[in-house]
Amino acid sequence: MSPTTAAAYYPLPAMSSELPVWAYSAPGAPEAQTLPVFLAPPPPPALPAGYRMPPPPPPCPLAFRVPSTLLFQMDYRRSHSLVQFLRDEGAVPTPEEDMTREQVIRKLKKIVMDWAKQVGHEQRVPPRRVTATVLTYGSYTLGAHGPESDIDALCVGPCIATLPHHFFVVLRQILQRRPEVSGVQSVENAKVPLMRFIFSGISVDLTYAQLPVIDAVQAINSSSPQFLRKLDSRSWRSLSGVRVNEQIVQLVPDAEKFQVLLRCIKLWARRRGLHCHLLGFFAGIHLAILAAYICQKSPKATVNGLFTMFFEIFAHWHWQIPVDLHGQPSKCRLSDGCLMPIVMPCTPPELCASNMTESTFGKIREELMRGYALTKVSRLR
Repeated sequence: MSPTTAAAYYPLPAMSSELPVWAYSAPGAPEAQTLPVFLAPPPPPALPAGYRMPPPPPPCPLAFRVPSTLLFQMDYRRSHSLVQFLRDEGAVPTPEEDMTREQVIRKLKKIVMDWAKQVGHEQRVPPRRVTATVLTYGSYTLGAHGPESDIDALCVGPCIATLPHHFFVVLRQILQRRPEVSGVQSVENAKVPLMRFIFSGISVDLTYAQLPVIDAVQAINSSSPQFLRKLDSRSWRSLSGVRVNEQIVQLVPDAEKFQVLLRCIKLWARRRGLHCHLLGFFAGIHLAILAAYICQKSPKATVNGLFTMFFEIFAHWHWQIPVDLHGQPSKCRLSDGCLMPIVMPCTPPELCASNMTESTFGKIREELMRGYALTKVSRLR
């Protein structure tokens, strides 16, 4: 580097003894100056004796109003998520599975009609006058069945077809000869006698109601109260499931929302171990009436709103008061051991049968409170 272009380096006055600072200066530059030193501001003066600082002002909460359109979108998305969750969990049958159930019911109706003709021939009654049919009830008729749900069916027969012989002997033999039927069992001593079997892979519970007429199909379609008054007690109990289903369908304002809500509640009950009537928990009819009650209370609510309202209402329900879809003081006589009275919507009104105990009742209430706490948190989000 030539002397004319070489740079000369002069050390600046050190700002610290540990960190020397160097500056570049061309030849002939003026001598480096010392940088000014900036001192921190002096501390504030001490407060007079006995003087106290005023408290800080309270925090001002930020209050804002969520637009109603945003709330509607959130509710709609959660409702859509519930429906999708039911499909993902296998709680909704496929169209092929529904078609199989329809075929089973059609075949069962034909079997029962042929059985009635056979009974008429044996009793020397013109077969063309003798009829019988099959009615369905339960979750299948309510539209809330799952892939593994059974079919609750009622065989409505003529007066000449008796329960002990023609139903439990003759009809059973006919079913056992069918290649698609297996595992036929008779439960004759139950409160509602029935036959249980597998038809094309689907479980069927078949009860029997003996009408005081020859043409059972015409009588059941007419819905005349005359033949109902002449029914025996066993046939009346068997027919109650069909009558309750018809009333529930008529009393709910929106069938589609009711079906989705009932599927959600049934899935919750199964996951929490509450859907087993024999062990003292909910039966299907209990959940159906509770779901219908919620739908009646908020006919315009979304599925998400109905589901959260289910826990909000029944977690705080005073169970000395029966749940009644007719919205009137119940005329049912409550038994001493009835812990969760739920009235079936039929005439005359009856309480749903229950095996509930203090232990299972406490478990149900605990799970209702748990569901309320979880859905309450989701409402705040």
